[in-house]
Amino acid sequence: SHVDPARYAIPQIRFLTLAHPHNLLLDLWLQLGALGLIVVVTLLLLTTRHLWRARRSPVALAALAMLVDLLVHGMLDQTLLGGDLFYLWWVLVLLGLSATDYAKECI
Repeated sequence: SHVDPARYAIPQIRFLTLAHPHNLLLDLWLQLGALGLIVVVTLLLLTTRHLWRARRSPVALAALAMLVDLLVHGMLDQTLLGGDLFYLWWVLVLLGLSATDYAKECI
C-alpha cells in the first residue's frame, strides 16, 4: 500500500532520498569527521603541489587535469569516497606524490 508523506507532516520527504550531499567538503566532513577532512585536504594540497612542480611531464599534466575534474565533479554531483572515484583519487594521489621524483630524473 502507498503512504502519502504529506499526511504525516513530512513536507520535505523528497530530500530524504539523497544518498550523499552534493558538496565535496561537506560530504568528506560528514563521512570522515573534521580530522579526516583535514587529512584529505592536506593530501589534496600536497598532491597538487607535486603535480604542479612536475608539470613538464605529460603524465603529471594529465593527472593534474584529472584531479581538477575530480574536484569539480565532486562539488557538483558525485562523492569522492564512493564508487570508482575512490580508486581514481588514490591513483592520482600516488601519481602526484611520486611526480617530483620523476621530474627530478627528467631534469
